Amino acid sequence: MRMSLLLRLVLAAAGALLASAELVTDGQDHERERAERPGTTSSSSSTTTSTTTTTTPTTPTTPTTTMTAAATIMTTTPVTLKETSKKNSTAMSTTAATIGTKMTTRSTTIARTKTTTRTRRPDNIHADTMDEGEKARVIAGLESSLLSLLGFSKRPRPLRGQAHVPEPLKQLYRRQNSAGVVDVAKRGINAGPANTVRSFVHVESDLDEKFKSAHRFRLSFDVSSVPEAERLHAAELSLSRVVLERRRPPEDEITTNEIDGDVVPRLVRLMVHDIVRPGIRGKSKPLLRLIDSKILDIRSNASVSLDVRPAVERWLSKTTAQSQNHGLLVQVIGDATKRKSPYRRQEHVRLRRSLDEEHESWQRVRPTLYAYTDDGRKKMSSASDIMERRARRAALRKNRRKDGRENCRRHPLYVDFADVGWNDWIVAPPGYDAFYCHGDCPFPLADHLNSTNHAIVQNLVYSTNPSLVPKACCVPTSLGSISMLYLDEENKVVLKNYQDMSVLGCGCR
Repeated sequence: MRMSLLLRLVLAAAGALLASAELVTDGQDHERERAERPGTTSSSSSTTTSTTTTTTPTTPTTPTTTMTAAATIMTTTPVTLKETSKKNSTAMSTTAATIGTKMTTRSTTIARTKTTTRTRRPDNIHADTMDEGEKARVIAGLESSLLSLLGFSKRPRPLRGQAHVPEPLKQLYRRQNSAGVVDVAKRGINAGPANTVRSFVHVESDLDEKFKSAHRFRLSFDVSSVPEAERLHAAELSLSRVVLERRRPPEDEITTNEIDGDVVPRLVRLMVHDIVRPGIRGKSKPLLRLIDSKILDIRSNASVSLDVRPAVERWLSKTTAQSQNHGLLVQVIGDATKRKSPYRRQEHVRLRRSLDEEHESWQRVRPTLYAYTDDGRKKMSSASDIMERRARRAALRKNRRKDGRENCRRHPLYVDFADVGWNDWIVAPPGYDAFYCHGDCPFPLADHLNSTNHAIVQNLVYSTNPSLVPKACCVPTSLGSISMLYLDEENKVVLKNYQDMSVLGCGCR
């Protein structure tokens, strides 16, 4: 008890010393402010100086004096200690009151000073107050980030005029977006992990006039827009067909194929050759390589696809002179194409545009080359993965807490391509649902919050010691892809699948 009282007396003496030092400092600050205040004359300063000079000097309180006084108090009798304790308590109360008054006055002065001097414009300015230059820089930054995300070094600027989107690409796009199928190739095309489809149409030239037959034609495709970093997985040549109308030949041209008033030859062979080296008239014949062929029924108008990957691979290699692109030679052979056939002048496989055919009609049936490539990004999800993600989304709907706060879940976020001025080269979609994850990860974590064992342990540690580890966060646990139809610099239509663009599920991690 006695030692506790002595300790309080020592602390009281130290507090009195600190209070005295602060009072002296405040007095000096006050005198300095008066000296610097406008309107103060030199006479008042001299008067203050003379008054200070004539005042009887007092012995300043020092730490040594205080410690000596404390030692003297410690050697007194219990009766003296009680009396001294009462005196020191009174002194401490008086000092505390003085310090409190002083602090209140200083706080009021500081608050008034801050209120009157804080006129500087804040640094963080809302977007509505930005000028046109600042807005343009912000939009340019967003556009650059999105282009980099989509794998573009610069914004595609297609040529003027509306480009035609081939119907097969439209069907692929609709199939990917409606059913959640991520395959970029049509049925029967083994494209592997390809995530990009590019379409190419025949480049017209003077050589087209040299092919007079309706069953033989040279097709030229410019595939130089395919990036060197992409890997070719498949290439197909899509050709349209028309049903041939039967025309009875003259009596002198009836052959043994005419049986019971009907013509037997209904089948033809369609062949496609890679022109490795063109021929020179009168000197050498062209060097052709047969790469695919199919048997067709002239009574059908279904389109046909030919595998031309060997030719496109050679064109894209660009290693030797043999990699030059001289086009493809397509021809139809069979009895139905011979001179005495009733179908010899009719074009079953559409290879060229007729003279009276409209441009829009020809665009729908013209020969088209499709190249399936992979840009090296993450592989696409399988159908089973998509079904699993749908089940997770259904479970995440049951996550609203009773206390009014929402648990971790997915929230809507729509990205509109028109906001960055991309609607002139992105054919579809006009935008997409990106979504985002937000919400609380309470302890204990429920099963529908899709949390890991690590997140459960982390939340357990956080509940006992919040300063040791942070709380589990609400983050995307699964991401989905989107398909885009867009035009490149040469107005070629491209269908590309982009991974990790949309949030499918959220969880605590």
